[in-house]
Amino acid sequence: IDFISVVRDPIARNISAFFENSWKFIPDPPDSAGLGHTFLLRYPHHVPTTWFQKQVEETLGIDVFSASFDLNEGYLRAENGRLRIHILKFESGMQRIAEQLARVTGRDIRAIPHENNSAFKPLGNEYSTLRSELRVPLALANELIESRYCHHFFTSAERQALYERW
Repeated sequence: IDFISVVRDPIARNISAFFENSWKFIPDPPDSAGLGHTFLLRYPHHVPTTWFQKQVEETLGIDVFSASFDLNEGYLRAENGRLRIHILKFESGMQRIAEQLARVTGRDIRAIPHENNSAFKPLGNEYSTLRSELRVPLALANELIESRYCHHFFTSAERQALYERW
């Protein structure tokens, strides 16, 4: 049985998840001026850094951190008996992900449509503004960027770029 998962810049991922689950965090109507503050205070930022331990290792018995992640290809395969997980890196780009999915599934996958884009949803303007204007406090950036997750799935240059971005 094959499972496929994607890793992503944890801060960008958290912003997307914050808007995807906006009903939990954002008042209606939204207070656009306070969204950054709400995001920083209310969103559980640890989710991407603990997800593989809680969801994959505890459920499937697969420790993805004991498997080598190919930083050049943005790909990892780990297994436990008949269970396999394939991890793809979002930042590798949709073409690379399509190629990896084709290899994993044995199907002709030439492109992946970008269907679930927060920028085109009801709070799309607020999402785009937060992504462009948010500056993450150093303590939170350190917690995420220096996590086991980021050290496993991102090069040192990519982690440095995350600091500069956020």
